Amino acid sequence: MYTFVQPLTDFLAHMLTLLYEETRDWGAALLLLTFGVRLLLVRFNLNAARQQVRTAAAQPELAKLREAHGSDLAQYVRHTADVNRKYGIRPLAPFAAALLQAPLLMAMYGLFLTHGSTMTTVLLPWMASLGTADPLHLLPLAAGLLSAAAGLIPLADVPSLGSALPGIGSRFVLGGLLLLVPLAVTWTAPAAVAMYWTAGSAFALLERLFYRTAPGRRLLRRGLPEVAVGGSAG
Repeated sequence: MYTFVQPLTDFLAHMLTLLYEETRDWGAALLLLTFGVRLLLVRFNLNAARQQVRTAAAQPELAKLREAHGSDLAQYVRHTADVNRKYGIRPLAPFAAALLQAPLLMAMYGLFLTHGSTMTTVLLPWMASLGTADPLHLLPLAAGLLSAAAGLIPLADVPSLGSALPGIGSRFVLGGLLLLVPLAVTWTAPAAVAMYWTAGSAFALLERLFYRTAPGRRLLRRGLPEVAVGGSAG
């Protein structure tokens, strides 16, 4: 099942061993490896966040297009493409980080299914090894809660952002999915996988909180048309 990610699994195993030699604890090594992976993905996550902000900023113009050309599909599509170019919107860009994360998670899963039984950590004193599921399910719960918290924090303030965000009911659905997906994946997975997901979700939460700061807002709005940047400053 994990044959096609075996080269990645071997690389992660090598990196994890090097980190273990420095820390003498597999849990600490895994945390360092997780944060290293997340640092490599920062640029992709930033691009995804920018796409959300740009899409939100473009909503007033897109709404006018729907009113003006809603009955003429060809005109609506053509003008929508123009607005997307103006705001630098690339519909597939937000999925890049997720596509990169999927093989990493599979490689981690395979690594700890085969080698996790020999790996222990003082960070999880109730666990005999990182290769078995967390009997208390504390890590899956932490992964789900942190994932939901990170996903529900709104990005930098753009006047039209509210119109692009889902309603309250939809946000509850989104929050439920962000909570349940990590729970479902990590509930019976090796504890190391749940630890990886928990640490990654904590990193994502820190990213979202940074985007709420003044430097983070400026970073997200970089590249927006002047009218959108000027309007969001107030």
